Amino acid sequence: VAGIDVRMVTGDNPNTAVSISYQAGILRDFHFLDGTTERVASNLKQNVLMTGDDFRKKVYRITPEEEGGTGKPEFDQGAFDKIWPHLRVLARSSPDDKLTV
Repeated sequence: VAGIDVRMVTGDNPNTAVSISYQAGILRDFHFLDGTTERVASNLKQNVLMTGDDFRKKVYRITPEEEGGTGKPEFDQGAFDKIWPHLRVLARSSPDDKLTV
């Protein structure tokens, strides 16, 4: 293996994205919870699949102006670094999510 991790970033709904990702080999059996046989979104381990909305909530933070922030969403590299090693499928994503990833 060359050390390349393929990820799927799509606007599709989570179950469609999981089905395609599994068939394409992006998701493998070890990405799913032990003891599950159905390869659906609800059976994935934590942070393997996220929706764009959940991704944005976790990797952007808003620091109010009165606390020295801009009041606008700011990228949180530490939060991203915790998610990134596990993330394989980002469903219902926005064009901006694709740039962030």
